[in-house]
Amino acid sequence: CKVEEENGTICIHHNTHVEDVVLPKNINSTNDANMGCLKVKGEEEMRTKQYHFIIAAEGMNSSLRVKYAGYATLEKRWKQMKQAAKLSEQWEKQVLEEQNGIEDREYTVFRGNSPLSDSEANMDGVSFQTWGEGKSMRFAAVGMSHPKSCIDGEDDLITSSPERIEKQVWFATIRDTELTGVKDPEERKKLLVDAFKSWHDPVGRLIDSTPSEEIIMERGVAHKHSVFPVFNLSQVIHYQQQMAMKMSDVSMHYSRDFSGPGPILLFTGDAAMTVDPVLAQGFTIAMEAAADLAETLEISLSTNNTIFQKDLPFDPTQLREALGERNQRRYERMLCLLRATDLVQAISQPSDSISGFLSNNLVRPS
Repeated sequence: CKVEEENGTICIHHNTHVEDVVLPKNINSTNDANMGCLKVKGEEEMRTKQYHFIIAAEGMNSSLRVKYAGYATLEKRWKQMKQAAKLSEQWEKQVLEEQNGIEDREYTVFRGNSPLSDSEANMDGVSFQTWGEGKSMRFAAVGMSHPKSCIDGEDDLITSSPERIEKQVWFATIRDTELTGVKDPEERKKLLVDAFKSWHDPVGRLIDSTPSEEIIMERGVAHKHSVFPVFNLSQVIHYQQQMAMKMSDVSMHYSRDFSGPGPILLFTGDAAMTVDPVLAQGFTIAMEAAADLAETLEISLSTNNTIFQKDLPFDPTQLREALGERNQRRYERMLCLLRATDLVQAISQPSDSISGFLSNNLVRPS
């Protein structure tokens, strides 16, 4: 396609499990030193396409995050200590475990799509979120609509109808082991409706109108940390292979030439950081990150360094610098959001007498 002609090979791997990134065996040019291919589960042979830039958007349990997150933190520490930038066996395990740590937020999240229209739900196009006083109870709803699809009988083509389908997307949180321990979806829904029955309209009706088998129940969890892109992936892979041989008492010397940095590995969405759904910010953060990434790539691809213009439509070094600056912006933005979330939660759903006084007299005045 035209985009690939201008910018090189672009490929989306979906419905597959990417296990690892593999570097080229022979480095014949600067271009090769900046590339890598993907190893997909269930496939004996490696994907032959090579990439300069790999975006991991595999969700909270990203296999690439588990394998490579944390090395950027190590590199930052090396520079602060003014030591040689080499990977340290001493830090590897504890840093990787900490970077990939998942925190249990001690409540359960229920999600559903109510078939009620805007008029039936009396929401008048207004989204809302309401907080309870205990058990980490919260409820939020957003009205959504999309064109009704219809199938052309002659060619079986799916087309859009002028008629629109409205629904109310909602989520509820609660800390109640008795409710979450119920296996039957219909019985669990009845208990959920009962837990929120005293709340304002249309909370109870939105839950009750949603088919029980379509209500998703998930434990409220979040990553402890967001993760940085990996810009020295070649060195990291070389180091991991050396450690693997050391653990298995293999005395052979690994002679892979890692004179180049390898491909850029960037995490986005829940793979970058799964956040506490207190203020329903996960989707917003993901959209912001995607838009910011698109803008960064557009600027980078429009800057053509004469050194690389014969082989590439962009300068890999300039791209790394732009992505590094972007990540710092995203880090500061997320830090601000998470601090605001913790503050709102501490005041609105207090766990001690002082914050309880503030909540009852300032946040929730009678």
